[in-house]
Amino acid sequence: MEKTEVWESSVSNGREEEQYCNEFEKSAASFPQEAGWVGTLCQYQGFWFRSKDIARSVFSFQQHFQPLDSDIILASMPKSGTTWIKALTFAIVNRSRHNLLQESPLNTSSPHDIVPSIEFELYIANTKPNLKELLLPGRRIIIRKEDAGPPPSLEEGYWKASLERPDKVMFFKYEDMKADIVSQTKRLAEFIGFPFSGEEEEGGVIEEICRFCSFENLKSLEAN
Repeated sequence: MEKTEVWESSVSNGREEEQYCNEFEKSAASFPQEAGWVGTLCQYQGFWFRSKDIARSVFSFQQHFQPLDSDIILASMPKSGTTWIKALTFAIVNRSRHNLLQESPLNTSSPHDIVPSIEFELYIANTKPNLKELLLPGRRIIIRKEDAGPPPSLEEGYWKASLERPDKVMFFKYEDMKADIVSQTKRLAEFIGFPFSGEEEEGGVIEEICRFCSFENLKSLEAN
């Protein structure tokens, strides 16, 4: 009986997935396309993507992703401090699990490998990836990286959301991080639910994390 139920569930999921794929392919036929320096760009929901495969991964994410209250989702433009914010977030969440300078996975793995991308990794390889593998003391940390040209209103939308729902959305400016990374790191830790204790602040833990996650240190590590 159990085998039958599992088989029926598998068949049902397969049909559901086929339906989603067919729906996407029908829509994709009308997507605007333009030649780009990395190939043919494809526009989906106002965004330009480097390929239809990436647009399909976004479609799969929209269909299947089930958010948790504890999720940490980073939304970033290319060349806007993505590596930096990934490293800082991971180091903050995991500071009680790893000796930062000796045991942190950041010593041997790139922040891009540790904090995977929704479009370019998770949902492009599997329409229903196992996100339980991302749990890092109860938190899933993933990146929503805008690909090749979001509409100008996107950043404004995030900014407005951060004002309307400051408990759910935090807006970071690269310039602010460059100007005062210690204050911004403390602010980030408080927002994601891993605030620094008074003892940690007095002990220089924030500064240690900032130094470890700095561009100068990260680029010196073999993984990067």
